[in-house]
Amino acid sequence: NWGGEFTGRNTPKWKGGDVNYGLGTPASVDCAITVAAHVSRYQMTDSTMGGGNICTFSSYGPTIDGRDKPDISAPGQNLCAAASSYADNALAYDTSVVFNNRTYGFSKLSGTSMSSPFATGVVALLLQANPTLTPQQVKEILICSATHDEFTEASGMVRFGHGKVNAYQAILRAPNSVGFNNFENHEDIYTVFPTPTSDKI
Repeated sequence: NWGGEFTGRNTPKWKGGDVNYGLGTPASVDCAITVAAHVSRYQMTDSTMGGGNICTFSSYGPTIDGRDKPDISAPGQNLCAAASSYADNALAYDTSVVFNNRTYGFSKLSGTSMSSPFATGVVALLLQANPTLTPQQVKEILICSATHDEFTEASGMVRFGHGKVNAYQAILRAPNSVGFNNFENHEDIYTVFPTPTSDKI
C-alpha cells in the first residue's frame, strides 16, 4: 500500500483497511532484511537540520501475523544514483560524466527501491570486513547497531523497524562477530577432491 491507507471500492458494506500490515512479499518473510525508507538528514540554510522523517511511501508493519517488520530503515528519498547508460527510458539526469566517449548519468530517485540497495551496500561492507558472517548475524548486526533519534522514537517499530542503518557502527561490530558454517555430519567420506594429502584429513 506504499504507506497509504488500503482503499475500498464504492460498494455497499465494503470497508477499506487502515495503513497497518502493509508489507508485501518478500518483505514479510522472516529471513529477509526488510528495509523501510527515510529522508536523509541535511543542513538547511539557517544552520538547522532538515529531514530525518520516514518517507510517506514507506509501508507500515507489522506483518499480518503480528511479527515486527520492517527490520531497519535507510535513506530512500532523492538519492542520486547511477543510471544505466543503456536505459531506453528518458531519465532526467542531475549530473553526468563522460568516459571513453560515453555519457553516464546520475538521477535523483526515491523509494524503498533506493533504501534497500543502500542497506545492501552496508551488508557488502560487513561481509568484506568479516566474510564468515552468516545471514542471521548480518541482520543482527544491522539491528543492534541502528541509530535512534526523535523520528524513530515518534514513529516506532511499524515505520522504522529497529532504527536507522548506521554503516560505521555496523562495520565496527563485524570483526568481533565469530562466523560459523554448518556442515552435515557424515560417517563415511567417499571422495575428497582435490587431495593434497594422502594421510589424514
